[in-house]
Amino acid sequence: MSADYFKKRARSLQSEWIKIRRHLHQNPELSFEEGETATYLMEKLSEAQIEYKSNIAGNGIVATIQGKVQSDKVVCLRADMDALPIQELNSSEYCSVKAGKMHACGHDVHMSCVLGAAILLNELRDDLCGTVRIIFQPAEEKLPGGASLMIKEGVLENPRVSAIFGLHVEPRMSVGQIGVCPGGFMASCDELFIDIIGKGGHAALPEQVVNPVWAAAEWIQKTSSKFKEMNVNGLKTVLSYGKISSNGGATNVIPELVRIEGTFRSLDEAWRQQVHKMLYDSVSEIELSTLAQIKLNLIKGYPSLYNDPQLMSWFVGNASQYIVNQNIIALSPRLTSEDFAYYSRQIPACFFRLGIGKEVGVHNAHFDVNEECLQVGVGLLAHTAQEYLNYT
Repeated sequence: MSADYFKKRARSLQSEWIKIRRHLHQNPELSFEEGETATYLMEKLSEAQIEYKSNIAGNGIVATIQGKVQSDKVVCLRADMDALPIQELNSSEYCSVKAGKMHACGHDVHMSCVLGAAILLNELRDDLCGTVRIIFQPAEEKLPGGASLMIKEGVLENPRVSAIFGLHVEPRMSVGQIGVCPGGFMASCDELFIDIIGKGGHAALPEQVVNPVWAAAEWIQKTSSKFKEMNVNGLKTVLSYGKISSNGGATNVIPELVRIEGTFRSLDEAWRQQVHKMLYDSVSEIELSTLAQIKLNLIKGYPSLYNDPQLMSWFVGNASQYIVNQNIIALSPRLTSEDFAYYSRQIPACFFRLGIGKEVGVHNAHFDVNEECLQVGVGLLAHTAQEYLNYT
């Protein structure tokens, strides 16, 4: 089917996509708690007579649309399901009805677009050459990330997925625009917790104490300097410390413990490992120079998200049949993170941004979307999946 067919079909069912999105928006659930969301999605899949398996990695769902024309190709569309612990401050008729919970990152839009695409593709299953796999994934917002858990449960296998596509809302872009970036697109995200243990006492008797405040200052200064010196190639990366707290302490009291918290982000996995080593090596060096005890807890988060250049090039060419070229926007890599990255480290992946026409950023209590973006996301995803199966 042509791009025009998917445009018209997606537009004709726009009221249905809005209904789905508003239900999901009103009933947000946090990471690993998406039971009601899963039940609703399964009801919609059943209404459309789309086969699925549930309870994968908790509340995850994998639906399958088997094309009538036999092929080894499997194309996958993925949506994340979880909301954020934010009290919504909008006044729309479809505001969250759950106190302290809100779809402030657009996952309600992601689910609606992927579900809508599945419905359109299922209508055409007799003409599809291969298999469409639909992933509704829990817990994108919380480590270890639902994507990693679903991969462990085999969602990319039996048969092996050939390519995976996903989207994310973009407040800075108008409805009808999409954003693309081949190669490294989004950063890895590691959390740093450094406990510096000294010997407390009177500030006027420095010979009797081991000052963890001084040691904390040395940690921040030295690791930050090393980080800058190491980055001779000017990689887009960041090592930031955002919080320092002490257990006790006053103007004349040296505390026993200082904790530093920070984040490290990178678009390059080899560089990521180099910085990890630098941080671990710094522990013994600063312990020796300050006599404090340092405990580094480096929690490895999501890897960097890599858009397969060949697949992204194909996607842009295909999308230009659906969206005029000037509305396909080249984006720069960004240091935010997304657990779609786990899929991108396993198979060819393409992750793009969907313009939503409202400028309030994600993770904000006033976040909302222009719902006209739904028919764009639904139609483009459906068109992409069909074209990938039938014409690549």
